[in-house]
Amino acid sequence: MFLTDYFRTERSAIETWRMADRTTRLRDFKPVKIRQMLDQRDGFTTKKRAELYEMFSELAAHASMAGIQMLRPKGDDIYIGPFFDVTALHATICEMGRLSAQIGEVTGSFVPAEWPLGKTALTAFNQTKIAWLKRFYPSSL
Repeated sequence: MFLTDYFRTERSAIETWRMADRTTRLRDFKPVKIRQMLDQRDGFTTKKRAELYEMFSELAAHASMAGIQMLRPKGDDIYIGPFFDVTALHATICEMGRLSAQIGEVTGSFVPAEWPLGKTALTAFNQTKIAWLKRFYPSSL
């Protein structure tokens, strides 16, 4: 999501990223660098993007005790799914909804204004996003 958001305002970087070899891509587009550029662009100083990245790294992307604990629902033995845990399910659905709204906003900026189907899709997305925000984040509107 962060890389796509970066491309939203740095369109020329898309081609650079697409054509880059592995060394260049890892040097110029590594997650920490993208987060820092986005924070600078948006004037953010609290490092919320870094916190989100760290949370997902700790819980899912890299081996850690916190991630292993997620495989122990209710403190039982490790069980590699599927398992049903209301708290984990709720957290996952909430995060998916939040990220869907963000990525929809970002990818919508790539839809050409003169494309009729794009306009229809963006209108439908915005209506759905507003309804979702009203339901789950009523104080933010």
